[in-house]
Amino acid sequence: MTPVDVPRCPRCAARALAEDRFCESCGAPLQAHAADSGADDRRQASATDRAAAVSDRGRVHHRNEDRFYLAADADPDPTGPVVAIVCDGVSSSASADIAARVAADSAGAVLRDGLSSPDPRTTMREAIAAANRAVLAIPWAPTPDRSAPSCTLVAALATDGMVTIGCVGDSRAYWFDAEHAQRLTRDHSWAEEQVGAGLLSEHDANADSRAHMITAWIGADAPDDPPQIVTFHPPRAGLLLLCSDGLWNYAPDPEALAALAWPTGDREKAPLAVAQRLADHALEAGGRDNITVAVIGLDGPTPDRLEQS
Repeated sequence: MTPVDVPRCPRCAARALAEDRFCESCGAPLQAHAADSGADDRRQASATDRAAAVSDRGRVHHRNEDRFYLAADADPDPTGPVVAIVCDGVSSSASADIAARVAADSAGAVLRDGLSSPDPRTTMREAIAAANRAVLAIPWAPTPDRSAPSCTLVAALATDGMVTIGCVGDSRAYWFDAEHAQRLTRDHSWAEEQVGAGLLSEHDANADSRAHMITAWIGADAPDDPPQIVTFHPPRAGLLLLCSDGLWNYAPDPEALAALAWPTGDREKAPLAVAQRLADHALEAGGRDNITVAVIGLDGPTPDRLEQS
């Protein structure tokens, strides 16, 4: 009898299918593909009149472990609902790219179906719970150098003059308008916990080798802490930005990001143009991580809303 040659991962020896590109257990590449080393598949983008998302593999990684989800009402009404999600696979986990994909898709489906919900904060919690269930369902085999599949998540549901944001991990949300820029979320990270507890200054915490270690995530063994939920009412027309750390590592300050999004003398507000510009900056600065940016253009409150507030 001729023995059957079963493909196995060169890193962890897990069984694989002949057509698999990456090991489902540890994420290692299983075979060479011309597209993996080319530039054609390096960047993906999606856009509507009011929102856009761009994801770039960067200059170092062999695959993109970030994912985005974008959905907007077909009606061009600037107050119509928009859903945007950015997920960043944890690089030390198995199937990190799959974790980011199923988390973004699962959370996106809940938010899309709940656009008319009278309680968007509850809808956001349900979306994050759905993302967690989806990641927990990913099959994987333990290996010495890989933890269970996991990812970070930041999601936004923008509807009728209000934005509801959910965050787990260190992907972030920012707001830019003509008068100011601000960060809307805080990281679930070692550094931010030290600063928040008054144990270290921001400078000292960020200088520590543990600074970027996340303390919450989507996936197995995550802490039981509830996700961060933020409600934001845009004071005037501007841009809501969601991004992975592949962008903000190169410009963590809100004012610095705003200056990159809107260079001096150029108030181009088209979401796709802004998203592309920010992703390009991260590439030019080194591109050492996957880069994902989602941008939503939002109008400020109408006169009726101003009178009621």
